[in-house]
Amino acid sequence: MAAALSHEINQPLAAIETYAANTKKALALGRQEIAEGNLDRIAAMVARISELSGTLLSFSRKPATRLQPVSVQAALQEALILIRPKADRAGVAITVDPALDGVMVEAGRIRLSQVFVNLFGNAIDALEGRADGRVVVELKGVGERVCLHVRDNGPGIAPELAGEVFEPFFTTRDGQGSGLGLSIVYNIMQDFGGSATLLPAEGGAVFELRLKAAQAE
Repeated sequence: MAAALSHEINQPLAAIETYAANTKKALALGRQEIAEGNLDRIAAMVARISELSGTLLSFSRKPATRLQPVSVQAALQEALILIRPKADRAGVAITVDPALDGVMVEAGRIRLSQVFVNLFGNAIDALEGRADGRVVVELKGVGERVCLHVRDNGPGIAPELAGEVFEPFFTTRDGQGSGLGLSIVYNIMQDFGGSATLLPAEGGAVFELRLKAAQAE
């Protein structure tokens, strides 16, 4: 539990640090509107940490997960607010399929954005040192199930490891990182009645997410 909590609050804390530094620069330049926008984002990150703490601590009691219609695009945009500073530092471009506009799934907003944050974070780590690093989110199908692919152009993951990548504390980074990101992704997707799968790929890694489709309330 302690490891999972530490892992999950890392991205919001990193975002707060970046926005706080940018706010100091904006105030020094008299850019009040930028400073106020950054402070709003910081407040949102603090609220997110509070929600994450409550969600993760509740895992020990295994409560029923309340699902509701969630916009995939909204969850992605929230995830991008968190992960963008890390992506920018690494020089990694993240693009989202515009076909995802209006696509709704049965999920929880905060936890679905956690899925994307963890997948993006792993991809950025794998792309470290690559000049043309990129991560792409693609809509592959809509029916009773919504199918998404999160693809990167990194070194990929050996096919023989496909059965292990979602195990807690599994990592290919020589002891770096917590090794919890993909385990959290897998368990959240299971709670949603969906699935997360590592697909065979020629170059890079491709994760397939399948979620129950929903209609907007």
